Amino acid sequence: MTRILIVDDKEDNLYYLKALLEGHGYEVEAAHHGAEALVRARQQVPALIISDLLMPIMDGYTLLRHWRADPGLHDVPFIVYTATYTRPEDEALAMTLGADDFILKPTEPEDFVGRVRAALVKVARGRTPDPTPPPNEGQLELYSRTLIRKLEEKSLQLQDLNQALQQDLAKRETVERALRMREVELGMLAEALPGVVWSSGADGRPSYLNRRWIEYTGLSLDDSLGEGWHRAFHPDDRALSREAWRAAVASGTAYSVECRLRRADGVYRWWLMRGAPVLGADGGVLKWFGTCTDIEELKQAQAKLAEAEGLRRLAGGVARLGGWRIELEPELRLVWSDEVCAIYELPPGSQPSADEVLAFYAPEYRDAIIKAIEACARNGVPFDLEMQVVTLSKRRIWVRVMGHAERDPSGKIVRVFGAFQDIDDVHKLQDQLRQAQKMEAIGVLAGGVAHDFNNLLSVILSYSHLVLGQLEPGEPMRADVEEIQRAGERATELTRQLLAFSRKQLLQPRVLDVGQVVAGMEKMLRRLIGEDIELALLGARPLGKVHADPGQIEQIVMNLVVNARDAMPRGGKLTLETQNVDLGAAYVAEHPGTTPGPHVMLAVSDTGCGMDAATRERVFEPFFTTQEQGKGTGLGLSTVFGIVNQSHGHIRVYSEPGVGTTFKLYLPCTDAPLEALVPTAAPSSLRGSETILLVEDEEQVRLLCRSILRRQGYNVLEAQNGGEALLISERFGAKIHLLVTDVVMPRMSGRELAERLAPMRPEMRVLFVSGYTPDSIVHHGVLDAGVAFLQKPLLPEPLLRKVREVLDQGSAPVRGPILVLEDDAQMRRLVVTILRSGGYQDIVQASSGAEALELGRAADRLRLLVTDVTLGSVPGTEIAGQLGARHPGLPVIIMSGYDLETLGRRGISVPEALFLRKPFSPQALLDRVRDLVG
Repeated sequence: MTRILIVDDKEDNLYYLKALLEGHGYEVEAAHHGAEALVRARQQVPALIISDLLMPIMDGYTLLRHWRADPGLHDVPFIVYTATYTRPEDEALAMTLGADDFILKPTEPEDFVGRVRAALVKVARGRTPDPTPPPNEGQLELYSRTLIRKLEEKSLQLQDLNQALQQDLAKRETVERALRMREVELGMLAEALPGVVWSSGADGRPSYLNRRWIEYTGLSLDDSLGEGWHRAFHPDDRALSREAWRAAVASGTAYSVECRLRRADGVYRWWLMRGAPVLGADGGVLKWFGTCTDIEELKQAQAKLAEAEGLRRLAGGVARLGGWRIELEPELRLVWSDEVCAIYELPPGSQPSADEVLAFYAPEYRDAIIKAIEACARNGVPFDLEMQVVTLSKRRIWVRVMGHAERDPSGKIVRVFGAFQDIDDVHKLQDQLRQAQKMEAIGVLAGGVAHDFNNLLSVILSYSHLVLGQLEPGEPMRADVEEIQRAGERATELTRQLLAFSRKQLLQPRVLDVGQVVAGMEKMLRRLIGEDIELALLGARPLGKVHADPGQIEQIVMNLVVNARDAMPRGGKLTLETQNVDLGAAYVAEHPGTTPGPHVMLAVSDTGCGMDAATRERVFEPFFTTQEQGKGTGLGLSTVFGIVNQSHGHIRVYSEPGVGTTFKLYLPCTDAPLEALVPTAAPSSLRGSETILLVEDEEQVRLLCRSILRRQGYNVLEAQNGGEALLISERFGAKIHLLVTDVVMPRMSGRELAERLAPMRPEMRVLFVSGYTPDSIVHHGVLDAGVAFLQKPLLPEPLLRKVREVLDQGSAPVRGPILVLEDDAQMRRLVVTILRSGGYQDIVQASSGAEALELGRAADRLRLLVTDVTLGSVPGTEIAGQLGARHPGLPVIIMSGYDLETLGRRGISVPEALFLRKPFSPQALLDRVRDLVG
């Protein structure tokens, strides 16, 4: 075996070169400086030496001079490998002194190994090295200048490092001094507080009590520490206190309990005891800190409030609820509470007359309220009505009015009293619920219709395509078949719009700039709207990024622009505006279904005819249109509605007749980097000879797909359901290359079938087809990572192209999540953020080994484990071993701030795992992840 001597003063560099060369079949010996290298080489001459230049004791240049001067080593090739001597004169000096090659760090592994082989081959072919003349004065001067320059640079670096270290030490001393001062201050604060402050160990036995405890209970500090403090608790409350503490220990959370403590004079008073745990890295409780607060007066006040609760029962439980009464004797008099004044938007204390009160009611409800009050005042008939009133600011709102009669001891009715409640928000929510239920019901119906219709369209379009392929141009029937195909394509567009509205279409989102998408459509939009409409594009810069399907964003813009164009038959102005907005709590409360935070707003405004309120309420319903019959399908805005909701956004419409219309859609922002669209390479041929298992419950579609695939040379096994497919797989002894399955099938879905076949045929790839995208392969309409999918209706060429693409590229059928195990929360968030920026979205997190093992037991399959080494008492390597037993072949990335040598000294070995030294760059982590899982 060829023996190579490597020389470097850094262990990491030696480790890397040794692993690289041994991996290519070489025997490797290491030295840490030139002097050691000469000793080792003279003991056993190597076939090749690879040396760094800047090293202690003896540098690389000196080693090279001694090497070439030694008769026993003179013929051995010498390769310089350096990251510090990078100037041309550095290389020239090395080559002058007799180096065979000069390589700069870092270099690609294959290139490095190739140059090593070249040096060895050159010697093996009998190359007799020219005798190296002794260095002349010029060479020695150049060598001296080079070495002095590098030593000066190194000295400056060491000075900078020393200065930084001194600064860090000064900062640390300042921090420690501040911490000591803070401890003193906290102790003084605890003693000055009027309540009791305590701390205890993990077992709950107090280790500190402030002076207030001793003054209140009369117990000494020695008598109170440990279990002694329970003597101050009321006997009936001791068990309650212990139970509250045990529950907090089990959950690792704070607790509070009310109990009675005995004062020094024997009197018990109510106290509120609170305790909060200090948790260790493994989640266990280290100690407790707590307080005891005297709440005796509060308890007494609560008792008094309980006595008065009956008087406030009718009006005190609901927000926006006030009380009123009408005194009938000696004269008619109306009294309101301030809550009623607030509902009417009147100043507190306002007491209007009966006529003024009646004027607040909407005209259509005035007779009803008069009759209800008269019946209650005359005959004691109670009432509970919902009606509308007009507030001082002319807002029309819904209220609930309840009334009862009160009689004197003789039975005579002397007053009418009741409650007055603002229920306008309830009515709005009910209206929104009814609208949402209606839209959801229509969406379910539309999605189901589109799913079934897509199967029919697959047959119609595919067979018309096949027939056209057999008809020559000019044949009489060709025009008829082409008309059938065009009708089918129009029907396909309708089903896509129905799927978009019902939020069952497939999205393939990426991080994008909406402003760039809109700007890229400008030329097309100008052609679309015509010359009589002025187009203005307004955009904020920089604009926030969103996670959306760019094709669907273009579809939204197209539909809204066409809708605006049709609203301006005589011309006008169309404005598209993008803007960053931050939706606050007030907006979210007013618009249910929205989420707070930063969003990107896209507004499309026109100066057209506008809409009335009735039209605005129905504008997103499918098949609703204000155009003449035969002009439009009424699916444009419903498509927009579905796409926006499926993209986790929301849309609002603002319009008045004769004023124009503005549609504003809001998409949530993301911090992920922009993604470039990578085109998929088209397969060179649509033919193949592989075996395909075709599963489709619709017979016509199954026969059609079988025919298409067999015509291109594929061996097709067909099944009409999942059970039949499993039986075929068991009986078929040869390899099945691809499973093509419908997703929605009775009894067993396509996803369930793929998961059951995966253990038996792990090499088999999967292609899902469907006219409907349920959550079994998507989440909220977004395709799962690694899943191949083809939308119905099926056409011959797209089907063959997708089959070929899956067979050639290889999509994994099912993949488990990546498990990130890190007890430092900030570091854990960083690792997850880096992974998601690299496209890995299926991630689960654990902060302790126990939590990681629980997640591992719950998961059917783990894709990768990324773990820290230091995790309290159990190192991450041990957790990796336990998870590996549960998930055989589990790839592992070990992270640590220590190097491998230090970990070895601490008794921690890292076998069969890819090691990553902290701190690391995002690219370094992603490179290692891709090396392991792709």
